[in-house]
Amino acid sequence: MKRYAEFLLRGITFLCLLSAFATPSSAQLNSWATYDGTMEYSLPLLSAVPPLYIGQPSDIANGYLWLDQLLRASNGVNIDRYIECIGYGDTLKFLAKMVYRIDDDNPLSLYQYDVLGWPRAGEHPYRWNYKADPDQERGSIQNHIGGIFGDTGRTGFLLACDIISDVSVTDTSVKLYPPGKGITDMVLVTATIQDEIKGQRVPSCPMMIPSRKGSKESPQTTTPFIVEANVTAASLGTCIRFEYSRQWQKGLFDDAPGPGDFLIDSSGSWIKPGGEYIVFLRLAGVGNDTANAYFTVQPYWGVFGNSAAMYRVKNGKVVDPYDDFGLGGTNLTVTEWKTRLRARISAIVNP
Repeated sequence: MKRYAEFLLRGITFLCLLSAFATPSSAQLNSWATYDGTMEYSLPLLSAVPPLYIGQPSDIANGYLWLDQLLRASNGVNIDRYIECIGYGDTLKFLAKMVYRIDDDNPLSLYQYDVLGWPRAGEHPYRWNYKADPDQERGSIQNHIGGIFGDTGRTGFLLACDIISDVSVTDTSVKLYPPGKGITDMVLVTATIQDEIKGQRVPSCPMMIPSRKGSKESPQTTTPFIVEANVTAASLGTCIRFEYSRQWQKGLFDDAPGPGDFLIDSSGSWIKPGGEYIVFLRLAGVGNDTANAYFTVQPYWGVFGNSAAMYRVKNGKVVDPYDDFGLGGTNLTVTEWKTRLRARISAIVNP
């Protein structure tokens, strides 16, 4: 990739074009942004910063404390200028390690921290005497690393993903939209974690959503809803849910006209019940208000690779025909593929 930031921006732009917004329902009156997807979580805003807890690994606590001091002392423009001047070396490797470690420890806590700089009506743009936005500076570091490391954005992508997991899909439900919405459907995936690679904490599965009658694929209700995110350990057998659109592209987002390679084909939807997949997910923010931050969980599609951040497993092998992560093979077993991916991650956290 020429610049990780460019693809990230284009992907976010495409998400904005695809997202459908509706008039707030009674369940969403407190939501800053009404997201009309399949699943919206809420998390309470932090009551203290940074998000430290008893038993937190010392390097993660120190990383948060360092960020806290930086955001109080410098504004976003100065921080971005400093980041842009860091060349490939020990400093940038250290920053990559800390971003990965903090996110891996608890991506939900990091999301709560990230939203501190998001605007809220009638309030100062930054809270806690911060002069910069944690989310913006995290993005600046990740984008710079993605461009400087010289590995076609692989390290930047691994930093940006909040959850990386080998999952077994147990169920899918499709949310159908009326004509004129700009998107025809969204798919809610329910899966079981077989092996967690990144993200030691995940949002637990909420209660099942009532199905709508007369549909072919167990579609869910079209009524928007919000559930409180209960944080659970990403252990073997843990349930996890995420959503995607079958109109999203499998490769890098391209806004050129004409047919593309999308997540539905002659065999049906990309994600199928009973299938195994290695998924690269993000907590996709959909707004905040004075009490809560809101997000959904989606694959980090459109900015890296050729499988929309959801790699199929067939006959015990990962379908990765272009060797997206440079693992040295396109016909690797699941064990081989994950072992080599973990070796790449180990090079980030043990520079």
